[in-house]
Amino acid sequence: IALNIPSPQAFSLGPDTSLCANDSIVLFGPAGGVTYSWSGDGIPFDNNQNITVNQTGIYSLEVTDVNGCISLDTVTIQFNSAPIANFYYTLQSGCSGVLMEAVSTTANVTQEIWTGSDGISGIGNTVKHVYTQPGTYTLLLTAYNGNCVDTLSTQITIGETALIPDTIPNIITPNGDGI
Repeated sequence: IALNIPSPQAFSLGPDTSLCANDSIVLFGPAGGVTYSWSGDGIPFDNNQNITVNQTGIYSLEVTDVNGCISLDTVTIQFNSAPIANFYYTLQSGCSGVLMEAVSTTANVTQEIWTGSDGISGIGNTVKHVYTQPGTYTLLLTAYNGNCVDTLSTQITIGETALIPDTIPNIITPNGDGI
């Protein structure tokens, strides 16, 4: 006598996932189940094949097939608050040009990246740059919290008078020999 013992149908709800707040994700159960039983944070008992999730939690699906075999999988879904990019900057004239220092005041942030015209780049809460030529320059802050992103940019105008040093020599020699 040969016995044919059915085995449960293996399935996966996918990898653990991070999303932005106010997003949602559909979790798909496998086709061919006779019954579906979802459980998890923030969901009432649900017996549909697929569910839509919009809050952080651990979600499990138990599937019973036509042979009465039960399969189970669990996935963690994380919803992150979106950052709100914000910063201020100061300008200070000096001997080598105009020093710009920008400071982020962004909330809900895990990483900040600064870019801009005139070669500005930096990572972190602050960025400094010296402008040596008059003009209008762009400064961009990209703020991340997980995979949630927000950006803020501004135009910084450096005038010719801003490039004049604060200190002027008190001795001028007409022939330039320093005597």
